Amino acid sequence: MVCSFGFKPDYVKILDEEECIRKDVIIGIYNGKLCKSNLYTSLIGLDILTKSKTFSKESTIRQ
Repeated sequence: MVCSFGFKPDYVKILDEEECIRKDVIIGIYNGKLCKSNLYTSLIGLDILTKSKTFSKESTIRQ
């Protein structure tokens, strides 16, 4: 599977039982089928869903 192109958004908001905002993601666009049965329309790595790396929109890194 080869992505057509990818981009890095400022942040991605994942809505679940709690809101999770991630700033360390890259979104790849693929113009093909992920499976023959069309059961999947997107893939998300499990490490993106973990709460240990959540960030709030207001947090910044200061040096």
